Order: sequence, then C-alpha cells, then structure tokens
Amino acid sequence: MYMFPKLFTKNFVYDQSKNKTWFKSDDLDIIFDDSKSNVSFLPKVVQPIEPESMGLVTATPMAISPLMTLLPTVIDVVFRLTNSILENNVKKFTSEYTKQKSNLNAGNRKVPDFVFIREVKLDNPSNKTETAFKISFRAKEVVGIKGFCYYVESIDLNYSSAKPTKKHKIFDYSIELKPTFLIDGAKKVQEISPLVITSVGFGNTDYKNHLYKHRTDIIPLPDGAALTEVSIKIIESNPVKVRAEKLLSLWNSNKDIAKTIINNFLPKEKEKEKEKEKEKEKGKTNIQNKVKSKIQLKLNSTDDIKYISVLTSDLDLGYWKAIQWDNSLDAINVKRYYSKDNNEDIPKGSNDIILNDKTVVEIESQKEGTARVIELS
Repeated sequence: MYMFPKLFTKNFVYDQSKNKTWFKSDDLDIIFDDSKSNVSFLPKVVQPIEPESMGLVTATPMAISPLMTLLPTVIDVVFRLTNSILENNVKKFTSEYTKQKSNLNAGNRKVPDFVFIREVKLDNPSNKTETAFKISFRAKEVVGIKGFCYYVESIDLNYSSAKPTKKHKIFDYSIELKPTFLIDGAKKVQEISPLVITSVGFGNTDYKNHLYKHRTDIIPLPDGAALTEVSIKIIESNPVKVRAEKLLSLWNSNKDIAKTIINNFLPKEKEKEKEKEKEKEKGKTNIQNKVKSKIQLKLNSTDDIKYISVLTSDLDLGYWKAIQWDNSLDAINVKRYYSKDNNEDIPKGSNDIILNDKTVVEIESQKEGTARVIELS
C-alpha cells in the first residue's frame, strides 16, 4: 500500500535553558493601537473651481511630495527577504513568521502603533497558552517632510523556534514590513528595507535608552491617505549558523526577485563558491598562457618588424597592441589608416623606445585618433 510522505514541521520551541518543548498549535497576530500615536495623515487639499470657468475644465495635477514616488503603483505583498527553502542542517537554526492584518480604525487617518505577537499552546502543561515572542513597533513623525518611520520599542522572547546552542542563546531578527495605504480609492504598498536586530536574548529587551536605534526607512504621509493594512515577515536566526546581515545583503542584491534561497549561507555552498573561483582563476591562467603563446608565434613570424603604432588609449596595457607595423620609420610615419579588427599583440621590451605621435584613421568608422610610434628593441 502506498504511504504518503510525512510532512516534517517544527512543532516545538526552545526556552532559555535550551529545553525543547512541544506545542500543539501557535497563533500569530498584529494588534493595532492608535491611542498614543501623534502621527496622522492630513486631509487632501481640493483646489476650488473659479466661478467664471463654466466651460471645459482642465484638471490641475495634484501636488505630490517627492516621497510619494516610493509607493509602488502595483500591489505586491511578496516578501523579498527569503523563501522557505532551507536545508535540514540550517532549518533548525532558523524560523520564519509571517502575518498580514487590516487596520479597522483606518478611517481616523491616524498611523497606529502595533504589536506583533506569537502565542503557542504547549503540550506540557496541557493546553497552556504562552507568549513565545512579541515585538512592539511605534510610529514617529519626521517633521518637515510629511513622513514617518516605525521604530522597535521592545522585544519579549520566551520561546524561540530557532535552535539555540549551549554557548549561544541569542538570536538575530530580520524584519520586513509592508504597510498598505489607501490613496484616492487605490491600494498602494510601501516597500521598506528590512530591519536587522542582532544579539537578542531571552526575556525582555527594551530600547528606552536608544529609542530610535532600530527604525525603518522614512515612509511618506500623502495627504488624504489612510493606512489600511500591515504585513510583516520576521526571520529568527541563530547567528552561529546564519547572520542577519547576510540575509539583508541577500535582500539588497535580490530585491527585484520574488524568491531567494538561504542555502547561499551554507558551508557547503561556500565551498562550491571557492571551487568556482578556483575554476575561474584556472581558466584565466589558461587564457593568459594561450595569449602568450599566440604573441610568441606572432613575434617569431614578424622578426623583421622594427616599428609599430599603438593608440594612446592602449599604452597602459601590459603589452603593445599594435594597429600598424613596418620595418621602416618613414613608412610607419606615413601610414594613416588602420582596421580595429587587425591588431598584433607584441610583448613590451625593456629597451623599446617611444618616439613621436601621429594622427590615424579607422577605416570603417573614419574616426580619427592619436597613435604613438614605438621602436622595438
């Protein structure tokens, strides 16, 4: 009888003593709170229509803050930070939490503070629900430019899904936020660079003494808008195996690609990269040897060449890239035309003498240039 393959899921968490505790279920939530927020969207200014303009009216373009250009016109809530493609030897040291929630108080035009919270229902004690992870975000207005940012006020960590080790019971957090605005009836998502918070231990970590240390990009406050939704993705990682800075680097290099793979940070992948680099260097060496052989063959077949012309733009090369050659100085000086596809690569000699400059013309393009006459030793 055919057996369906078992789906392996991470149904356990770790406490600060590195004890593995099994849970029956977990719940993710975003809780909005605008009671303390002093950040609001201003009403949209409507230009009055002059009484005398009773005919056809030409709409005046709405004045848009430069920050408004940061808003994508297409709704796209795909997180760029990473995709859940993890190798087994790294998967246990990382975990991902993703949640999206609408703001039912969006009509008051305030930018709410919010809390992301993860609760787990533990097996032992039976059916006990505890807060495993909580992170609080506060909104702060950036005065003078119609913008605001979110900053992390505090983090509570009681149970991690990423595995700690005996010597390392701290974690890195990579956080990607995507607020959604409603502007003139259209939804627009704000793209924000991820936050990286390192070395977070179990218990409560507050940033009262460094309130704005962990903050987002500046987010626009377009007139007449409302913040209707927040989407968040959090990657919890053990820095011994996966550094949050590397995840951020991956985001920066792949922010236009929907899927990225965390396998880039596996040791075996690093070894593969080293092997690739070795192959590249080996290939470069082979090419250089072939070029040297080719140059030597040309040199042997052109022993009677005494004078060459080299474009002044090519003088710093490690060899002479001759566009003209002859065994007579007078003959080389009177030559004006050359073909860009007809060159001789000749090794530089320690006793080569650089003589005069002259004007040359490329046959096909008829473009003039300056070449230098060189006497070979």
